[in-house]
Amino acid sequence: MLSIKRTAVVTTAAASLTFTASAAFGAPAGTAPTSHAPSVKLTAKQIAGLPSVQQNRLLDPLRRIAAALDTAGTQDDPSIYSSLSIDAPAGVVHLYVTDPAQSASLIRAAKKRDPRIRTGSIDVRKPRYTLTQLHAARSALYTQQQNKKLQYRLSYVAVEPDGSGLEVGTPDPDQAATAPLAPFTGDQAPVEIRFVKAAAVRPTAWRDTKWSDSAP
Repeated sequence: MLSIKRTAVVTTAAASLTFTASAAFGAPAGTAPTSHAPSVKLTAKQIAGLPSVQQNRLLDPLRRIAAALDTAGTQDDPSIYSSLSIDAPAGVVHLYVTDPAQSASLIRAAKKRDPRIRTGSIDVRKPRYTLTQLHAARSALYTQQQNKKLQYRLSYVAVEPDGSGLEVGTPDPDQAATAPLAPFTGDQAPVEIRFVKAAAVRPTAWRDTKWSDSAP
């Protein structure tokens, strides 16, 4: 049975995440990956404010890397692949795999799919769970809600961007953190859940939304 391990602290807002980098593919341990960042260090806010031509010149190489890695991870190495993120100010793509020692094969698969990518701009990091595990846990929670086995309401269930678990939105995170869990089949490993306060999702009639219109 898939068990859910809940965090001791329930937050009411999404927390910022701090990551610890591991060695980059193609570089000695402890060295930084090759950067696609401009010579003048820009913040994320400054990059977001750049004209689209300049922004695309900076981000497109990183987007190509991310696209190739995601395809290779989900199709070639789902047993280790978890997630990825683009760090525009640093000019690198963070790749999250549960076994960094096997990351080279995934990166080679990505390079084969898109020979243009620069693998030196990939920073390998270790998450807690694979994307497959997190998707299975997310689906199981929705199934429990559909079968009325949850004692709290789900507003949404999202995979944490660093592969550390699930973020679950619910109107009452305190209640959710203490509610008993119904068993369900799946992976044996516990999955960490972070509850955040989020309004309940209310179904809306199709006639009111199909044209994104409303009565005057």
